[in-house]
Amino acid sequence: MLTHDNDRPEWLKLCILWILFAKRPLSPAKFRHAIWAGLLKQRLVDPELPVHIHMDAVKLVTSSSKGLAEITKSKQPTVQFIHESVRDFLVKEKGIQDLWPGLEFDWEGPSHDVLKRCCTTYLHHPRVQAGIAALEGGDEERNVAPEGGDEERNVAPEGGDEERNLVPEGGDEERNQRS
Repeated sequence: MLTHDNDRPEWLKLCILWILFAKRPLSPAKFRHAIWAGLLKQRLVDPELPVHIHMDAVKLVTSSSKGLAEITKSKQPTVQFIHESVRDFLVKEKGIQDLWPGLEFDWEGPSHDVLKRCCTTYLHHPRVQAGIAALEGGDEERNVAPEGGDEERNVAPEGGDEERNLVPEGGDEERNQRS
């Protein structure tokens, strides 16, 4: 079914890779920015940072995953596969290699490289650079702080404030695969 529909295959690939390899499940806003950063390098999206709107996020998750992912209905919603069988198919039954034969037998390394390029593209965007510079300069007016007390600067505009610095989770090389 997935191979018959060739509409926006880049979106599907990024969606699956981010869900499989993000260090922690991504919020809808972080997911949007992660997908956007991956598509920006390919010039498939507008170069302006996307604004987070919940209904748009639902459509993005559903369409980019071809229905294989959803946004959880919890206090802090995250993007996940609709069922653990999706992950099993992709990983254990080698469905990911059927979808993208170019990833070959050792598909995890090249997958991490794809996501690392997304993060690099994102971090080099002028608006993100400006946000990082403001954070490093101690600009208290932005009221931005890293989530969960981590040392990482993984911050998303959960309230829709597009001026905040966004860094998709899973951007470091120490991403853990959730299985």
